Amino acid sequence: MEDSRRLSKTVCIVCRTRKQKCDRRLPSCNFCIQSGLECRWVTAKQPGLRAGYVSELEKRLSVLEKEVRSLKTHQPAPSSDSGHASAASSESPRLDSSSPSQSPSPSSLRTFDPLASPTLNELCDLWFRDYHPWFSILHQPSVADVLQANIPPADSNLSIVFKAIAAVTISHSSVSGAPPLEERRRIAKSLRNDVVMEAMGTLSLNCLQSILIITLLDSAAGKLTDYWNLIALCKRISTLLGLRDLVINKCANFNQLSRLPPRMLPLPGTLVSQEENVRAYWMTEVLDSSSTLGVAWNLGLPQPIENALLPCNNAVWSFSEAAMGIWSLDDLEFSSSFSLYVGLFTTELWHVHNFLQQSYDMRSAEDRPQAQVDCEAVDARLLQWQAGSGSIAFTPGNPLTPFDPNILMTRCMFNAAIILIYQRLTIPPHGLDHLFEPWFHAIQRCLDSCNDITAAVRVVDDVDVETTNPQLSFCIFVAARFLLVHAKYFNLECPRNLDLLVYALKTSGQRWPVSHRREKVIRTALSEHKIPLSISSLPSQFFDLQYSALDIDDALHLWAQRLQPWVHLLHANPNSVAASGMHNGTSNQTGVSGGASVAPSTTAPSTTTAAGAVAARKGNIGAILGVEAGFDFQDVQTSAALLDT
Repeated sequence: MEDSRRLSKTVCIVCRTRKQKCDRRLPSCNFCIQSGLECRWVTAKQPGLRAGYVSELEKRLSVLEKEVRSLKTHQPAPSSDSGHASAASSESPRLDSSSPSQSPSPSSLRTFDPLASPTLNELCDLWFRDYHPWFSILHQPSVADVLQANIPPADSNLSIVFKAIAAVTISHSSVSGAPPLEERRRIAKSLRNDVVMEAMGTLSLNCLQSILIITLLDSAAGKLTDYWNLIALCKRISTLLGLRDLVINKCANFNQLSRLPPRMLPLPGTLVSQEENVRAYWMTEVLDSSSTLGVAWNLGLPQPIENALLPCNNAVWSFSEAAMGIWSLDDLEFSSSFSLYVGLFTTELWHVHNFLQQSYDMRSAEDRPQAQVDCEAVDARLLQWQAGSGSIAFTPGNPLTPFDPNILMTRCMFNAAIILIYQRLTIPPHGLDHLFEPWFHAIQRCLDSCNDITAAVRVVDDVDVETTNPQLSFCIFVAARFLLVHAKYFNLECPRNLDLLVYALKTSGQRWPVSHRREKVIRTALSEHKIPLSISSLPSQFFDLQYSALDIDDALHLWAQRLQPWVHLLHANPNSVAASGMHNGTSNQTGVSGGASVAPSTTAPSTTTAAGAVAARKGNIGAILGVEAGFDFQDVQTSAALLDT
């Protein structure tokens, strides 16, 4: 017994190194004693976790998480101050001693879950009320059935779609118990990142739908790079799912013998699934076409598809699956306003993209006439479509009929496309006025399109303008910019159409940040209408129609970020600007503030004009606005754009 207690459980280091048999006697083995070496031992390692212990622990954690989610689902939300009092009473005394002025309380922020059933129901209602009419890729009855089922939203097959809906709608919602706006924006950003990461690791229709929904966040914020990256991801997922083959061949080569190349992809099992696939594909193509309208680089857009499977009628899409079975989903060429919208972007505007990608030298006496001929050919095709399939979008509607955002977007995008193909040819490039004359046919076509956009927006309520697709502000901006540049080039009065266009941008900017930025640009251009281009605070590319609205987007984004606070004082006090001589030469018109029309006034003395111009170049803001303005300019930095002459 004593010998066994004096034996080590492991061999010594010397015997292990020399591969010698060790008798494991303590404190020194027999070999080390005979060799005169120091016998050292290593403590035996503790045994690890038993096999299967980690998997059992993970299963127990998953069960506990499901129980916690179910408890949160059935727990009623606090509807009065008593709920907050009970939450406060459960806090530790140290938290109770904190400052009572903090609002909202940290406990309310921790308990707010946008994916909880009551909150998610409100967010989905907001989605189908404000977004679904012009972004109808989801089947509302099917989503409602999932929400009414006794299943936690996180465990349903639409969990990623619910995350995307919550990310888009939470910033504009008024759900009970919601945190402040900044916290909601942080939650929206976190949900957006979760959706993108999850969709990149899974190939399914729900992932494609969620990414399409998430694109609205980047589009509304004016983040074009992120927006285009998400659209590229959508196009890749759409290709891998075989959606283009589905709409071209109408499911004729899916998992069945056919003369067409077979695709080993699952055939949509229901009418709802088939229609969701069709709508997801077309929405991807619409976003790709609309987000790049006006750019000159090679986009590689697919050619138009003849006799493709288009989305069904919007009224049929609102029925349950049982009711949809009695209808034919592809009986008409354009069975709905959404199909009309799809047809414009994927068929007609393809020729617009193709024309804008041609490399014409506008300074050449040979290329410029050829560009005019090609431009008229594209315009003739658009007019033919307008007189035929697209006539419903330009027919005056009945005031009693409900507002259709797809009709409005179709009409405005059609006119914006005409402006974009003609604007480069209206005014000769800078420095070539003596070689080329303005093309008055192109100018008139652009002015007619601007007037039609104004007429389309005029009959729409403010609420509808605010909640419509943020691409509407792009069309309004294209029209307003052309009107401003045209009036400045020919030294004309600012047209009164700009009043309504600026107001529409302001209304849309209440929800979409990109619309607010475009409104800021147009208001600045209006207030500086009589100011020479050399001292305008706007980028010079804004007044050059050789650049499209998307070409100058980055420059305007940087301009808006660098905009000094005192620049708004110029917009708010245009009379001081005119009195200080910031107008052109002998002009007898004042600057325009906001959307107001130009009014005649007296001409300032020439000495004041020179002094005001010198003050503007040197950054003397007090001399520009006048001493009587009463503003403190000690800590204000002079705008670099204003000093760039």
